[in-house]
Amino acid sequence: MKGARHAQGVFYRYLPLHGLPGLPGGLQGMARACGRAHPSARHASNPPDLTPFNFKLVRFSEHKIDGKVKWLFFPDQCRHCVNPPCKDVADSFIPGAILQDEATGAVIYTDVTQKLSIDQAQAVREACPYNIPRRNEDTGLLTKCDWCIDRSRPGSSPPASRPAAPEP
Repeated sequence: MKGARHAQGVFYRYLPLHGLPGLPGGLQGMARACGRAHPSARHASNPPDLTPFNFKLVRFSEHKIDGKVKWLFFPDQCRHCVNPPCKDVADSFIPGAILQDEATGAVIYTDVTQKLSIDQAQAVREACPYNIPRRNEDTGLLTKCDWCIDRSRPGSSPPASRPAAPEP
């Protein structure tokens, strides 16, 4: 199993998102739903870092608490800040490159992010307190979780969910 030492010295392992015993079911379900909504973001296992093609990681750390080994999971993804600093920085370069949906609060990166220079895109990434946005080197597009905004509108399925099976 691959792993890396976090800056604070905690060992994190990169684990498969699907079917992992101990991974909270809600995180598994969200990962599966995100993979269905964004086929280019689908991964069979947790990659070592975010890329323009995956929008969520689940970091795993092992700690000894009260003499017992405990597994702690941390989802590494966009937090959709109430006042997103990434949007403020992007607006200083190109207004409208990043939007915030008034109804949901979702922070949405638009195709206009392609117009940001490499240095401007880096400044947007550095403004994020969670270091989430990633730039696709081929297209120049900045990407991150879009909070399934297309599924958050009235009449659509809720984010990261799937319809229940019909009753017999």
